Amino acid sequence: MNGEEKWILVRREGLAEVQGDLYTAIDVTLRKEEEQQRIRAEADFLRTKHLEKLGLLAGSLAHDLNNLLMVMTSNADLLLIGEEDRDKAEMSTDILSAGTQAADIIRQLLAYTGQNHLTKKTLDLAAVLDSTARILRVEAIAKGVRLECVSDPSEPVTIESDETGLREIIGDLISNAIRATSKEGFVRVGIRLHEFDRETISGAVVGSDAKTGPYVVVDVKDTGHGIEPKDVGRIFDPFYTTHDEGHGLGLAALQGIVTRIGGLLFLETQVGKGTTFSLCLPAHLQEPQPEGIQSLPTKDKVVKTLPRDSAPVPATLRVLVLDDEPRIRTQVARLLVRDGYEPVLAGDLSEAISALQDAPVGGAIIDFMMPEQTGDVALQILQTYQENLPAVLISGYIGPRDESVTRDFSAVILKPFSQDDFQTTIQRVMPKPSAA
Repeated sequence: MNGEEKWILVRREGLAEVQGDLYTAIDVTLRKEEEQQRIRAEADFLRTKHLEKLGLLAGSLAHDLNNLLMVMTSNADLLLIGEEDRDKAEMSTDILSAGTQAADIIRQLLAYTGQNHLTKKTLDLAAVLDSTARILRVEAIAKGVRLECVSDPSEPVTIESDETGLREIIGDLISNAIRATSKEGFVRVGIRLHEFDRETISGAVVGSDAKTGPYVVVDVKDTGHGIEPKDVGRIFDPFYTTHDEGHGLGLAALQGIVTRIGGLLFLETQVGKGTTFSLCLPAHLQEPQPEGIQSLPTKDKVVKTLPRDSAPVPATLRVLVLDDEPRIRTQVARLLVRDGYEPVLAGDLSEAISALQDAPVGGAIIDFMMPEQTGDVALQILQTYQENLPAVLISGYIGPRDESVTRDFSAVILKPFSQDDFQTTIQRVMPKPSAA
């Protein structure tokens, strides 16, 4: 009937008087739709509760494991400096590589459960896409696949999003497309603008409850083998993969990141023809960035610097390190000494206060999760002893509910971080005094 699917309940009733049957047809389409909506709502509720429990576990594990990985990777990084023994250098490199991969798995698990740390800012989408595709072009050339980037909008397209998360989404989609495409095939990546209504949004594989309105769409189209119908419903399951290599968390993590940044993801696939993923992000009218705010991209770690008060900072190389974990304090001290600073170590707030009473410092490096108080509370107390104290917050895990605590810090770095990330941030936030 007009191409619409209808559910009909047919009842048969025997009539002894006339030796026949009475058939009654009832349209139960509306009842069936309500039942399906109820089943979907129950499934969504159970999935949400499951992710909440998994998120709590992931956050706790991330804090503890990232602290341990920080010690491992940072020491391996330092051991590589000036190492002339080839075997020892290779062993240190292996430790660093394994630690980095472990940290990546933790980060993806946090993304899947919606517990990853995001820093939104205004981005030029075309620039992000171009730089990401440039890195992956080497992978495409090695496989004999043509990678093309096209953009329909005549004017620059800006969005409000997390740069690290966005690069990861686009990078994963392009990388998966390259791996799925045979030699002499192509992967085409394009940008377009589109207005989405409720009916269209309801067909998204991720973000089907997002708001209507204008979106910037990034299409990643490949001429690969396509996705089998039996696999379509499983591609976002954690640890599920059709590739021989990898741990299968990529698309599961991608799903969490897309949801966190308020985006949509559409999927079109045909076996033997190829696949198109369409990432849709809310369009953003470009606004001038407040003066004084700068962003420091440092690989995959979140590093944000905020404007400091104009009051002068003490001209000293002394840097306070407040962390309840002894191994982290020792490791941060090693990095500071190597950069020419004088670390002052404190295992709790009382020790940190005593250090400030002895002599002023050029800045502080403060852990977020500590037994007596969180890092933001510690900073507020320390600034009553040294006004306008610039500080860097370091943490193995900052959950979505905790993101507001970073506002009083000059910078935030997530563990495990490399010595390059650390050096760049510390020198920016706590510049060394000029030589007399």
